[in-house]
Amino acid sequence: MKILKYKQFNEIKIEDLEPINLETLKFNLLNRLKEYRTYILENIYIEDNKVKYKNFQNIDIESILNQLNAEFTKEFIDQLNILSFLRRIKSIMIMKRLTIKKDIRTAFTEYQNILDRLFKNEYNF
Repeated sequence: MKILKYKQFNEIKIEDLEPINLETLKFNLLNRLKEYRTYILENIYIEDNKVKYKNFQNIDIESILNQLNAEFTKEFIDQLNILSFLRRIKSIMIMKRLTIKKDIRTAFTEYQNILDRLFKNEYNF
């Protein structure tokens, strides 16, 4: 499926979108989040019962938000409360529990379920 970029719009609000565009945006966002999840999980390893990181100690929330805002729009990203989700991932990484990979996967799965319910209930999608 082709990933569409919506840079030509100044503002995208979920309630103003046609169902087909909403479906495409949701698909693209979930794919982007899966990329972040994979990148984060590949950076984490356990050595001597300690959590260690290969390339970075924590996620750069502002950088991720800037990328998402550029691809979708700030209004769209704000409506989906992605900032809170990213803060949750960051707090999991700070805690450095041995179950960190499981916790991160769970957080991503829960957020995907939230998005599914949001689109289904709020926007009849």
